[in-house]
Amino acid sequence: MSSFVSSSHSPFAIWRATNKYCEPSQSARGASSFPSSDLTMEIIFLVDSITIARYLEWATKTEVNRIWSHKQNVGKFLFLTTRYAPIVAIICNFLTNFRLYWRIGNKGCMALDVIHSVMDLTAASAAEATLLLCLYALLDAKKVWFYVFMILSFAFTVTILILEATDISHQRVLSHQLLPKHWKSLGYPCYFDSSRQSPIIYGVVAYISFTRTALAALLAIATFLHRYRRSGSSMIKVIRREGGLYYLSTTLLRLIDAIIRTPNMPTIIDPADAVTLAIAIYSLRVLAIPILANRLLLNMRKVNENNANTLISTMLFTKTPHTRFGSTTDQMAYEFGADTSDHISVKSFDIPLGALQAQHPNKRLVIGVAVANLVRLGGQSGGHHRVLLVRRVPSEDEFPNAWELPGGGAEVDADKTILDTVVRETLEETSLRVTAITKPIRGFEYSTSKGSAIQFNFLVEVQEAIEVKLNPEEHDEYAWVGLEDLEKASGPFGQESRMGVMRDVVIDAFKKLAEDPSN
Repeated sequence: MSSFVSSSHSPFAIWRATNKYCEPSQSARGASSFPSSDLTMEIIFLVDSITIARYLEWATKTEVNRIWSHKQNVGKFLFLTTRYAPIVAIICNFLTNFRLYWRIGNKGCMALDVIHSVMDLTAASAAEATLLLCLYALLDAKKVWFYVFMILSFAFTVTILILEATDISHQRVLSHQLLPKHWKSLGYPCYFDSSRQSPIIYGVVAYISFTRTALAALLAIATFLHRYRRSGSSMIKVIRREGGLYYLSTTLLRLIDAIIRTPNMPTIIDPADAVTLAIAIYSLRVLAIPILANRLLLNMRKVNENNANTLISTMLFTKTPHTRFGSTTDQMAYEFGADTSDHISVKSFDIPLGALQAQHPNKRLVIGVAVANLVRLGGQSGGHHRVLLVRRVPSEDEFPNAWELPGGGAEVDADKTILDTVVRETLEETSLRVTAITKPIRGFEYSTSKGSAIQFNFLVEVQEAIEVKLNPEEHDEYAWVGLEDLEKASGPFGQESRMGVMRDVVIDAFKKLAEDPSN
């Protein structure tokens, strides 16, 4: 016997489409031709519910807290929608379609069914929008393609919504008083009659879903090939670094689900097994796609760290107001300490390295060094500053080809304080000797395969800022940049650069230099 929701995208709809032997009189829930499929559905969706609940519990501190602290934006909306809409849908499904041995009134059953359908479609649409936005960002395509993607996605979603709303309006709730005695003994809270729902509408919706997913699959493949050709590194690194594992997995799941849901597809397995397979694939999609979409958004913020010109930095994740220096913000390169000169001095960092580490547990301590070179024109007393940037070699596993300040991680054996790290790393990476550490500037937090890190950045003076000798294993090019370089189309700040949050650090360095009366 089956009591599952019979909306067009529900597991019961999949059962109805794959059940070639169901007579019209058997279309009301409670008359399945495959009784074993009922228990299969209940077990699978119970596993789904437990898995999502456990994932929610496990990921709350490590993921949701990174989103809740930020202002309303597209990224936050998509993240929270794909995260919580499936939870609401699962609760509604549990209340109506599991053997709870209680009764719910007809209006309550219909309301829960409608909420389940709306939340299911909302989660699927939000995941689809997440996928398209991230694919667009990774393609670095012209903005016109962004509007094309969004218009197509909106058109597909609205069409499916209208068709499913039309179909579900033909469904009615069966009153408990009119049910046969053997149905009442099953213990389901709600029973629905889907005999008046149109298989034609279901087929049209399935084909539209298939078309939408097939187009997304082609776009994902094109994006993957584009990133692979441009990176020049191994395919596995591209997948791992650019989030390809998430969007390729998401697309594959949606494609398989759409194929199975499509009517009149060739049947190569027993119909009863087809029902179980359809339920399992649907369940996997309901479980995995929202989680993958969330992970994709979080992973794309690593791309935002390296490329401030992508859609991710301008639309998905608008930067939040700056917080006090040293506060714990999210790990994906959101700044802290915008006004460090007003609150923090270099002297406050002259503490044992272990004491600083205790303030930031489970994070690597990293420094960045803004080496300033004052260029004087025609013997004038004034001048303008240049700040040294270095470019990471292409072979780096983390952030290849990214421009950054010289710097590196603190070493317990070599550094007594983080200020010792500043002196040592400057010498190792540039061959320049630090004579003074003048001011702290904006820092940030980020994450790599090595774990979470917090980077403290400082303005420094050196003996001679003329001859720079790079460590060829880490950097392959350097540049002295000024404020005027911010507007140039080429170079470290150009459209092809991977400066990300480092751009704001450099701007803060120039701000601090301009405030220094000695300059």
